[in-house]
Amino acid sequence: MSSRFSVVPNRRVVTLIVLTLAVCLLGTYAAAQNSNQPKDEVYVGYSWLHTGGYVDFGYKSPDIVAGFDISNTYYLPQAHNWGLLTDFSYHWDGKIPNTGIDNVKIADIFGGVQYKYHTDTMSPFVRAFVGGVDHAGAANISKWSTGAGFGGGLDLTMWTKFSLRLVQVDYIYNNYTPKYASGHNPEWNSIRASAGVVFNLGTFYTPPLSCTASASPN
Repeated sequence: MSSRFSVVPNRRVVTLIVLTLAVCLLGTYAAAQNSNQPKDEVYVGYSWLHTGGYVDFGYKSPDIVAGFDISNTYYLPQAHNWGLLTDFSYHWDGKIPNTGIDNVKIADIFGGVQYKYHTDTMSPFVRAFVGGVDHAGAANISKWSTGAGFGGGLDLTMWTKFSLRLVQVDYIYNNYTPKYASGHNPEWNSIRASAGVVFNLGTFYTPPLSCTASASPN
């Protein structure tokens, strides 16, 4: 009879230990999850543009080394890696060799989507966007055209509120018909390269509950 009563408490102890271990394991798993889950991010950086097209009078548009890129990404509450992207870049002082022309300017305004694989260290991302491209070519006449593109890059997390964008590369396609015919294909195939800083605003991350449970046969 005594052995029967001794079995029941032992089963309860084993059950309690198993439940305690399960809670601890769940807490450990949750703690191992990524804590870098911003609600919004703002990027500001230097930008270089390979224009890949022709401007007025048949001149090949130059690569432009003076530029910046600013973007904002709002991440979705239901899917923290997916975000709504807005992007603006401006490049100026494009110089066409042996012509005296040094005022080629390109501005881009885009909206789109971005997917970033958030981690506590390196966070790669890809994105796609559409919008408008403004050209001020050799004739210094501003003209907008529709543009679209895609790209990606890599961020290095310094801490939860701040990251370094090590590299960002975008392909941009648009058509530009010069005010003064150039005789060249109006298609532009541009490459934009950028690097800078990312400010992470807010967070979706919820710290896991710590496990303080203990089991005692008594």
